Amino acid sequence: SWKRERNCIPVAKGLGTWAMVSISNWLDTPTVVSAPISALLNPDKTSLAKEEGPNLGYHVFSFWSSKYVWVPANRFKQSSKKNISKKLEPHESEIFHVKPVSAHQAQYIGSDMHFTCGYEVITFKATRTTIELQLRNDSERAGFVYLYIPCYVNSMDVMMDGKSVRSEIVFRTPKSTVGDTSYGGQVLRVWVTIHGLGSKRDGNITVHCTKKKKKKRKNVV
Repeated sequence: SWKRERNCIPVAKGLGTWAMVSISNWLDTPTVVSAPISALLNPDKTSLAKEEGPNLGYHVFSFWSSKYVWVPANRFKQSSKKNISKKLEPHESEIFHVKPVSAHQAQYIGSDMHFTCGYEVITFKATRTTIELQLRNDSERAGFVYLYIPCYVNSMDVMMDGKSVRSEIVFRTPKSTVGDTSYGGQVLRVWVTIHGLGSKRDGNITVHCTKKKKKKRKNVV
């Protein structure tokens, strides 16, 4: 039987399971470097992790360039014929993190503060419209955190260290309907500053969202 050994990094409860792959250009000229998508999938080649609910695609986060891309599920079909690629400068590297989009719970996608996109998180708690996470605060640093809210919201209250912090929506996943249920959400980028003081609130981020209300139809006689 076919078997593949993998290295695993333990992370905080609630972050979920995802795949990470690094590609490098060892040449002295710019080159497009590729890795097969099959290297990111489980041996059954059907998914990255057992996820309840419909397959809504994948979050793909590039660590070194700090860029997010949503990839539809059908793009990962026939994975043996597909690659994940990027043009790299001489001796440049990139690390891709690929995580299935959750249908019902907010997610931590990654950050540009640690290459694992998980080790920097001490605790992570989430519901459909709320997130509370604690980042490591043993040293001074700044960067971005990317989060996913699995619904379209009317407003968001984003706090760090108990104070409002700059944030922006960088992507909205397309709306899809399965049966009588509609799915879709928003990717949020949060500006992070950690003072390295080790205090309780240093590195603490909270997000509270208000969902959009459905418009009531008026009957005209």
